[in-house]
Amino acid sequence: MKLGLSIGYSGGEMRLPVEKVQLAERLGYDSVWTAEAYGSDALSPLAYLAAKTERIKLGTGILLLPQRDPIVLAKELAGVDVLSKGRLLFGLRSHPPAATDTPTASSTPTWQKTRPLTRAPRS
Repeated sequence: MKLGLSIGYSGGEMRLPVEKVQLAERLGYDSVWTAEAYGSDALSPLAYLAAKTERIKLGTGILLLPQRDPIVLAKELAGVDVLSKGRLLFGLRSHPPAATDTPTASSTPTWQKTRPLTRAPRS
């Protein structure tokens, strides 16, 4: 089983729990995840954590592409990926949530319908 740790706000202020992430890494956790709760940038905390950790994977929650400049986002993702030596994981959503995304007892949550990104075959 793989375990991940979600980090966010602490006590009404934004404070990055570096010691908790380092402890999670020592205990064998697989990943640590940020969310858009860090404002428009969920990647800055991961860049900082890349320098403070060695093995644990660093992940974003779902980033909403329409709310970001795709070129800037690609550069930020590449930067964190290089700093972390390939430990970056990220989620991407191409459209904002719609009223039809509201879960019901009989619906499948959107995150269960998604597939991992794959490279297109070379021709």
